[in-house]
Amino acid sequence: MGRTLFVICALVTLGLATVRAHAERRCLGYRIEELNAERERLANERRALEAHLAGLRRPVMVRRRVRELGLGLVPAGEGTPADARTGNGCPVHSESRAGR
Repeated sequence: MGRTLFVICALVTLGLATVRAHAERRCLGYRIEELNAERERLANERRALEAHLAGLRRPVMVRRRVRELGLGLVPAGEGTPADARTGNGCPVHSESRAGR
């Protein structure tokens, strides 16, 4: 009788452990699906942001932002050769020459 009771308890314990392990695997499977969906969403967002950044780096967009912000920078090729030699229009050169 004692041996039978021991075997029954062992089988019940094994059954409960199996059910619990199955439930944990199922929960982990759902979590993996959620993480894969989030990874895909983030990858799409990254691609969209990279495309937007590439658009902002276009020379036309850079010139537009310089004008909008009133930075007073002269785009390459629009300055005069004299400006390049004297440093006119460049705050660093203008300040260093003013102190001489």
